Order: sequence, then C-alpha cells, then structure tokens
Amino acid sequence: MIKFFRKIRQQLIEEGKVRKYLVYALGEILLVVVGILIALQVNNWNQEKKKRIVEEELLQALSQEFNYNLEQAKLVTDLLNTVKSNMILMLQFTGPDYNHISVQKFEELISETGKDELEYHPSIGVVQDIINAGQLNNISNTDLRRKLASWESKLRKLDNQEKIVESYREGIKDITIENGNMVNLFINVGLPEFKNMDSSAFTTDPRVMLASQKLENLIAYKLAATNSLEANYLDLEKEIQEILALLEQEINH
Repeated sequence: MIKFFRKIRQQLIEEGKVRKYLVYALGEILLVVVGILIALQVNNWNQEKKKRIVEEELLQALSQEFNYNLEQAKLVTDLLNTVKSNMILMLQFTGPDYNHISVQKFEELISETGKDELEYHPSIGVVQDIINAGQLNNISNTDLRRKLASWESKLRKLDNQEKIVESYREGIKDITIENGNMVNLFINVGLPEFKNMDSSAFTTDPRVMLASQKLENLIAYKLAATNSLEANYLDLEKEIQEILALLEQEINH
C-alpha cells in the first residue's frame, strides 16, 4: 500500500503536476490523520470495554456482600427487639416486693436481659479490597462511590454504640454473679452443660436482685442504649438497601 502511494507521488512529480500533487499530498495527510483518530477511538473503546468488565465484576461482588450484610443486620435487629421486650417486662417486677414473680420466671428474664447480644459481623472484604487497591474510581456511579467510601465509618459508629450496650450488660451480669445462683439459673434455662447436674446446695433466692436499685438503673440504661442501637441498625439497613438499589441499577445498566 505504501509503495502504491509512493509510486503515485513520484509519477505526479515527474509529470510536473505540482498542483495535483499538493492536493494529493493533502488528501494523504488527511487519510493518515483519520486513520490515527480511528485507531485512537478503537483503543479508547477497548479500554472502556475492559474497564466495564472490571466494574461489572466489582458490582457483582459488592451485591453479594451487601445482600449478606443486610441479612445479618436484620438478624441483629430481631434479637434486639426480643432483648428489649424482656427488659421492659423485667422493669415491671423490680422493687422491694419481689414475691409476685416465680424464681423460674425471674431466672428466664434475667438470663435474657443479661445475655450476649448478637453483635453485627458484616462482610467488608470486597469494599476494603476495592479501596486498598485504589479501584474505587472503577465504579462509575458517583453516589455509589461516596457510599462505599463512607461505609467503614458507619460501621465504627455502630460498633461504638454496641460497646455502650455491652457495658450495661456487664453490669447486670456482675450483679447476677454476686447475688444470684448461677448453677440453678443455668439448669433452669436449659444450658446443655447443666442438663444432668443437681441443683446447687445454696438456697439463695435470686429474686432478691429485684430489690436492687442498681439493677433497675442498669436495666433502664441498657434499654435506652438498646433503643439507640436499634435506631442505628435501622439507619444501617436503609443505607444498605440504598447501596443495593444503586448496584442493581448499575448492573442492569
């Protein structure tokens, strides 16, 4: 092809057709420029295609991760509702007169009130990998990038609120250990390790804890803190649902 064009140029020069040569040369230059532009466009298209493939892989991985995180958040929210109900019921029995509740019922309530909450353990591997690898810019949706960038800060806020609730739970646990009968309590609530164990030789009436103002205060504080924690979880669920909606929008785009 190059030899063909060179032959035409040489022929025009030899024939003295300078004007035609100049027109031809200009056309040849334009042809080269167009060829370069087309090559650049094809290269840009290929790069965009590769970038889109990478983005689609990230979006799919993020969708799986945040669907899992939503399920885990709902599990914790359901448990918090159960714990709150037990605390509200327990506060109905606190006071000097504690004989209007059975020992077994009290031990069930104190066990539920002081039990370990199911802490939120979301999956954050995909988000961390994207941020650490500097791939956040591969996500084309601006709102989605912003939400992903602030995701870990929201989890830290939630973790701080969980620690506040945990501190009140530890206080309730300490009072139970000091004034209760843990062997009988574990037998009555059906812990497997205590299934075939004899009752404790101690005759301590654990209901005496109901007369403790400190216990009442701890339960009240824990209830208030749990309400705040539940509100944070509901906000988190909303945030996850918004992220999932953006992911679905981009995946189906």
